Amino acid sequence: MNIRARLLISRPDTGGLWVVLSDPEQTGGRIVMVQILKFIDPISDDTCIIEPGEIKGWMERLCVRYVRWLIADARRIAEAIDAGLIGLRGEVSVELMRRILVGARGSMKADLVNLILSPDQT
Repeated sequence: MNIRARLLISRPDTGGLWVVLSDPEQTGGRIVMVQILKFIDPISDDTCIIEPGEIKGWMERLCVRYVRWLIADARRIAEAIDAGLIGLRGEVSVELMRRILVGARGSMKADLVNLILSPDQT
């Protein structure tokens, strides 16, 4: 499994959905991911709302939860996917990824944003 930016992954035991924001080839094998959750007004972060159908197979309104991010080793994530511990759910569109990254600029720590954004994404 080749881990790359825009991939959607989930944990079968929790149903949690995460999107990979960084390319491990540009970040020393590390990846930054943020959680995507069902949007519940008024408690959800509305920085980046994902409308029903924007992510294949998800027909409810979702949002990116920028406060719920993690840095992981891409090799270990790939091994977990290969072992069936983490599910691969496709990838987000280029346009949705752009919106997620724009939201990250205002919502996440500056050092994380610098890790995520390659020169061609700024």
